[in-house]
Amino acid sequence: ISACLVGSEMCIETDRKLTLDEVRHRIRAYYEPYHAALSQAIGRVEQRFGAVWHLNLHSMPNDAYERLGRQSEHPLADFVLGDRDGTTCEPEFIALIEKALRDLGYTVARNDPYKGVQLIAQIGQPALNRHSLQVESGAVDMDEATRERNAGFELLRGHLSQVLEQVADYVRVRMNAVTSTNRFACVKRRQKPELMQINSGFFFSIGPSRGKKRSLQGRRRRIGGSSMAACFSGI
Repeated sequence: ISACLVGSEMCIETDRKLTLDEVRHRIRAYYEPYHAALSQAIGRVEQRFGAVWHLNLHSMPNDAYERLGRQSEHPLADFVLGDRDGTTCEPEFIALIEKALRDLGYTVARNDPYKGVQLIAQIGQPALNRHSLQVESGAVDMDEATRERNAGFELLRGHLSQVLEQVADYVRVRMNAVTSTNRFACVKRRQKPELMQINSGFFFSIGPSRGKKRSLQGRRRRIGGSSMAACFSGI
């Protein structure tokens, strides 16, 4: 697929393969800088807070099984949570988000049909307090043909805000445990405890959204009175 801008319109070519030079250019100009920026953002959050909870946010087409060439005995869930079969985040983290979504009336699947690939595999190292989870949402908020918001958009936005408040509460509780452990480790190593005064590391990366592009941005926000680090990135 080749994409170009003609004025303010996006032109998509699908009838030719990219040349070798085009592929190399995209790797150098987009792929490598994107992953470098994401790695640096994760590193800053980890250095500041001592732990990271990362959500890799995507949206999936309603015909995901067909596109993947798979047959399924059940319909595609509204949300698919991917932790590479339990290897990229602590089980309580994915369980919390699954329950929060189910309580709001959504269907939720784990690792089916999307397990998560490169990003969460690199970021997610639970033993090092680095937790990464991929979240795929179905087209419950937009018309896939026109890419316009539908009646479910505002409802979904409100629901996701509720879910993130629960995630924020979870991270605060977990960080108390992480901070206590780190302070104990500092005493054992005779380091200065104040070096480990950390709050919560909460990180988002936003992947392709059914063909739409997003710009790279970062922001810090306060959720419920506690200092949280929230970084957003996208392609």
